[in-house]
Amino acid sequence: MKKLFTLLSVTIACIAASAQTISDADHRTLQKIKEANKAYTSITGTFKQTRHLSMLGENTVSTGMFYYNKPEHLTMKYTQPEGDLLEINGSQFTLITAGKEKKISPKNARMEGMRAILSACLQGDMELMDAEKITCAKQGKDDVIVADINGKLNKSGISRVIVRYAAAGSALVSIQTIEPDGSYTLYELNK
Repeated sequence: MKKLFTLLSVTIACIAASAQTISDADHRTLQKIKEANKAYTSITGTFKQTRHLSMLGENTVSTGMFYYNKPEHLTMKYTQPEGDLLEINGSQFTLITAGKEKKISPKNARMEGMRAILSACLQGDMELMDAEKITCAKQGKDDVIVADINGKLNKSGISRVIVRYAAAGSALVSIQTIEPDGSYTLYELNK
């Protein structure tokens, strides 16, 4: 009986340690955003992508059009650099860079992590991410969500995600993915 109690205590402690940390107030904010985003079945607009490499201390800026259809179909057609493309259709990934097409395996941890992160952000359901901790704050009137990533999504090379939703209608405004070395990618969306 003592062994069973010890095993049960260790199991409960492990489950509690791996659970997401979200305050009650932040959970209410996340629910508001999730409910508002249920109305969107597709999103179309322009984007500006800023890729910052901390080792080089420089930014690369790209622009284009994005198309998102629920549940998980995202296409980013780049106008700068012209002809580049990223398409995620479920677990299928297609990447066109400098005119060369590449199909990426759904088993690629980095791409699978990005798919899960982008999908959670576009659906307005940040709790879909395997985040150790999620906090909410206000930036002006907008809601800013910070998710510290752990577990299997951490294999994507992303340690933190910062997402901004507009105060009016909780529409997605920006996604910033941050890597452990301080490099980041910022996607600014205009619908």
